[in-house]
Amino acid sequence: ISDSLVPNKEAPREAVMKYVEDGERLPYYLYLCEQLGWIRNEDLVSKLKAANEKKEKELDAAIKEAEENEGESEVRVALLNKANFFCDIGDKKQAEFAYRIVSEKTVAQGQRLDILFSLIRLGFFYSDMDLCKRNLEKTKSMLEMGA
Repeated sequence: ISDSLVPNKEAPREAVMKYVEDGERLPYYLYLCEQLGWIRNEDLVSKLKAANEKKEKELDAAIKEAEENEGESEVRVALLNKANFFCDIGDKKQAEFAYRIVSEKTVAQGQRLDILFSLIRLGFFYSDMDLCKRNLEKTKSMLEMGA
């Protein structure tokens, strides 16, 4: 990029890194390193990995608690929280898998559409046009059926 277009190239990087660190977004950071040729900060990777593992354990505990002591609605919410967590930190593969599980536990058409929209956004973010196309087709089908 031309210096005349972006005279301070470090400012955008610093803003992105603040976003990564504040949200403990390890998968997103690894994606950026791969896509932009950044050198990985292994200390940061270790810190973010520990934070992500801790949060995932908390979410798994909430799911287990809901499954054992609460109803189907609460289980669905706990599963959705985990899917949203994966989406937020940039873990495309885990988010996609988790949203599929939530979708199986979801009866309400509006909530199913919300899940499809989340998958479409995820596809756009990662330029995964196949993911977008598949979920747009499902969305169209649901809307045509009156959802």
